[in-house]
Amino acid sequence: MMKRTSFKITLFLGICCSLIQFRSIKPNLWLEEVLFTIPFLILCILAVAYLINDTRRYDDGDGVVSYLPSCTAILFISVIFIHIYHRSSKGFGKTSFIATNEQFSHGLEIDFKANQNLKITQYHKFGETEYFGGYSISGDTVFLDINTDFQLGDKAILTDDTLYFKKQKLAFSIRKPAK
Repeated sequence: MMKRTSFKITLFLGICCSLIQFRSIKPNLWLEEVLFTIPFLILCILAVAYLINDTRRYDDGDGVVSYLPSCTAILFISVIFIHIYHRSSKGFGKTSFIATNEQFSHGLEIDFKANQNLKITQYHKFGETEYFGGYSISGDTVFLDINTDFQLGDKAILTDDTLYFKKQKLAFSIRKPAK
């Protein structure tokens, strides 16, 4: 009975943590970051506690099944860390150009990576929110494939110093990194 309850708790927390981590949006606001970190910390603490408990109460009759709650928690933690690493590899790469606009909150920065990855950073008074996606360029048109909390078009016109979204009538100034 205890194993079923432990497994259900681990499964619930693991799914919640995974859903939070697998979003294409990463808030860096103080309160949101704390609220998203608490379930993950609880999952980590439960993984250690269940592993110790499962080892102490190992029963030859149950065999490996007695480690199900702790193994499930460790599996979810591993998947989350792999996803964090994968996301960071998308966010870090050689920048082709950066488009900025000060009309959104306290600023918006669109970082176009050379590997066709896209990172948008929206600045707020007490933090920032990062969005991850992709893009492609065809001629002078840029096609964005990214989900955001605000209205930003899915295609824009690219010139030497401006990125212009026609539908939203937004112009972003372009800055290219020094070589």
